[in-house]
Amino acid sequence: MNLKHFSHTLSRMIKQRNFSALVTVVLLASNLLLCVKVVNQDDHWVIIPWPETDRRLPLSRHNLTDRYLIDWADGLTSRLLTMNPQTADQRLYEFLLITESSGTIEAKLKKQVETLKSENISTAFYPREYAVKKDARQVWVTGDFHTFFGKDKNPVIQKRTVVLTYSTNGKGCILVKHFFYEGEHD
Repeated sequence: MNLKHFSHTLSRMIKQRNFSALVTVVLLASNLLLCVKVVNQDDHWVIIPWPETDRRLPLSRHNLTDRYLIDWADGLTSRLLTMNPQTADQRLYEFLLITESSGTIEAKLKKQVETLKSENISTAFYPREYAVKKDARQVWVTGDFHTFFGKDKNPVIQKRTVVLTYSTNGKGCILVKHFFYEGEHD
């Protein structure tokens, strides 16, 4: 009798153990499937620019919208190309933070900064038109480039097109690959 009771209790414990093992395996498998789905899923964000809460920019890691690229290029060109001898070094430093490799871009911009400082030149760039060429990974920004020489109040105004070639890193950051004026680089 005692053996029969022991046998019954043992078989019930084995069934409970098998059931709990089965539940554990099912939960583990479902968690693994969810992890794989989350890792392979493309992230989607909606960026709301601070001063303009009505304008929302949808963004994902693999598909950058034209509006986002235009805003990025607008801020970049306006900030970099609007400088004076006192702000030139800071603008160069800020720009080099977002370049993919700063080799030729850095040398070219340092030369321009030295020219600005030695000749006391101030510049301002006002973007007017934008063109996004996603296949070439470029943003073309056309605008008015104002150059002030010394204390002269009358600027030299030129219409210039700046070409920004970009790439994205593994974390989804947009980096400048090349920066040149139209007609300067083929």
